[in-house]
Amino acid sequence: MSNLLPIKQSVFEISQVLGHNEHLYVKLPKGFWTAHVIMGITVTIEAAMMLLTPSWAASMGVLPPLDDDDSTSSTRIAGAALTGLCVFVWSLLGTSDKHYARTMLLSMLTYHVLAVCVAGAAALTQ
Repeated sequence: MSNLLPIKQSVFEISQVLGHNEHLYVKLPKGFWTAHVIMGITVTIEAAMMLLTPSWAASMGVLPPLDDDDSTSSTRIAGAALTGLCVFVWSLLGTSDKHYARTMLLSMLTYHVLAVCVAGAAALTQ
């Protein structure tokens, strides 16, 4: 029994060191990083336009036309929220953990689906 104790301890220590490192055996699809960078760049540009020049962003078609100052401040608030998404996307650049990658893709998908829904609703109400 005393001979098994060092083996169990060494196996336990190895598993502690390795942890749940899925990146040791999980490969992300080809083109994932290129798509990640492109999404990050486009969302960053969109957020900067919404924060700095809301009227220009509206004229470029990023958002519905602005009517008054309330629309401008609402656009800037949406730009600030989008900046948070940008921070999230750029912080995950280079990660090899598929759970983080999946969460990033899901958040980008959610953003784009909601953006299309808002644009569609704005077009229908005009």
